[in-house]
Amino acid sequence: MENHFKSQLIQYYEYLQKNTATNSMVEQAIGIKQKNLTRYKVTLEDQGSLVVVYRGFCEVTGFPADFLSTNKEIIKKVNERKYKETLFP
Repeated sequence: MENHFKSQLIQYYEYLQKNTATNSMVEQAIGIKQKNLTRYKVTLEDQGSLVVVYRGFCEVTGFPADFLSTNKEIIKKVNERKYKETLFP
């Protein structure tokens, strides 16, 4: 991965450590294009380092969107919830 994009990925990851937000909200906060954020989202999801916490209305667009987090404690809780849902549908 090129250094510029690696740097952006790190910024994205660190922002979502402290904030649960949509990609549009992250773009507005840190200035990385949403198209790049979407790519980074897939990379981090594949690594198990990012989860969708809930679906709600984005503060930037006003449309339904996924609220994301890379916070380890939140990831653990979301994964536990998903596991319980598969056991007790």
